[in-house]
Amino acid sequence: MLGKTIRLNRLFKRPKALIMALDYGLFSGVPQNFVNMNTVLNKVDVNILDGIVISPGQIKNIPAAFHQTNLIVRVDGCTVFGDFKFTEMITSVERAAQMGADAILAFAIINDKDANYDFIKRLRALIEASEKVGLPLIAEYLPTGKEVKQRDALRIIAEIGADIIKTSIPQSAEEMKDLLQVTNLPILLAGGSKTKDEEMFTVVESMMNAGANGIVFGRNAWSRDDINGYLQRLSGIILNG
Repeated sequence: MLGKTIRLNRLFKRPKALIMALDYGLFSGVPQNFVNMNTVLNKVDVNILDGIVISPGQIKNIPAAFHQTNLIVRVDGCTVFGDFKFTEMITSVERAAQMGADAILAFAIINDKDANYDFIKRLRALIEASEKVGLPLIAEYLPTGKEVKQRDALRIIAEIGADIIKTSIPQSAEEMKDLLQVTNLPILLAGGSKTKDEEMFTVVESMMNAGANGIVFGRNAWSRDDINGYLQRLSGIILNG
């Protein structure tokens, strides 16, 4: 468990983490404003970030400067072209470690009996495999519109044994505080669809003041004209409120 503890401390070397997600193309193909990953990343000051989420096939394409940040490797995936019910493993935990991962990330889909069974079996296997190689496991829960409360889903994930939870931004600061109470795990918030700058800054400030442990932004980061300016502003809000 020492390796996992060391890597968790690296990820949270600052009080709260600012992470950029680069795995959007895995689900949707070619995203707008993100046709070529290197073209985008060569504009980014990696020192602003605490880590990036990356698909295994793209690790070889990241600029060398990004070798110095925490690599969170997504190990499962699906596409938006169909029913979002199950995901498929796209790499093993062991291979992710060999590729330089500092943590792994996988979906937690909780919406019906079959998906729940697949998720529980998958998460258990990932936890056991990640502990063998000392990699923290981030479980990503995104509400699907089914009758599952976010607080219940996050508690289930914590009970099975994930190390960190990535989830959507709750509706209020009070809900954020409640989520932290029912899980006792670090919670990273996903940015979701692109939102106007000032509106997003206000939401992030509210969530950070409520105790959220950081953010994982994809479209709300790399789709900006001034990526570094946007990330710097987020960093200031995350660290200083």
